[in-house]
Amino acid sequence: MYRALIIESAERVFADAGFEATRVQDVAAECGISLATLYGVFRGKNELYSAIHKERLVELMGRISHELDPDVDPLDSIIERDRIYVEFHMEHVDYLRMHLREGNAWAAGASLRVPEQAQAWARGLELGTAAFAACIEAGLMIEDDPALLFRTSVAMNQVRLAAWIDGGQRESSDEVTQRMRRAFVRAFCPAHIVAERLA
Repeated sequence: MYRALIIESAERVFADAGFEATRVQDVAAECGISLATLYGVFRGKNELYSAIHKERLVELMGRISHELDPDVDPLDSIIERDRIYVEFHMEHVDYLRMHLREGNAWAAGASLRVPEQAQAWARGLELGTAAFAACIEAGLMIEDDPALLFRTSVAMNQVRLAAWIDGGQRESSDEVTQRMRRAFVRAFCPAHIVAERLA
C-alpha cells in the first residue's frame, strides 16, 4: 500500500530538487509517513530512485517494444512509437521533469544513473536501430547509420519535451506530437517523401 504512495511522492521530490539534493526525509514528509515506514519499504535513496525508473520504464517499454509488423509502413511504425513515447512522458510529468533534471543526453546511454535506465536504453536502441534500418531499406529515409539517426531522433524528442515543460505545458499532446511528426519527416526523409507525407 505504501509503495505506490512513496514512489509517486518521491518522483515529485526528485523532479523538484534533483537526485543529489533530495533527502529521504523529504520524501517521507511529502508522503506524510514516518521515516521508519519509508525505510521499511525502501532501504535508501538509490533503491527508491531505481524503483521509480523500473516502474515507469517497464510501463513505457511495454507500450513501445512491440515488434515491427512487416505489413505496416515502417515510417508510420516509427512515428507511432514516437507518439507513444512522447505521450507517455506528457502523462507522467513528474517523471519527465525528474528525467530532464538528471541532465543526461537521452541519446547517450553512458551517463545513466541506474541499471533500469541502462537496460531500457539498450533495448530502445536495438528496436530503434532496426526500425530506422527498415525505413532506409524501404527508401523512406535518408541513407545514413540507422543507430545515429535513431539517436538523433531521441535527442529531438528530449528537446521538444523540455521546451513543452519550459513553456508551461500549454500545448496538448496532439499539438506536440503533430509538430514532432512534421519535424521528424523533414529531418530524416528524402525530399519526395517529405512532399508526400506533409502535403
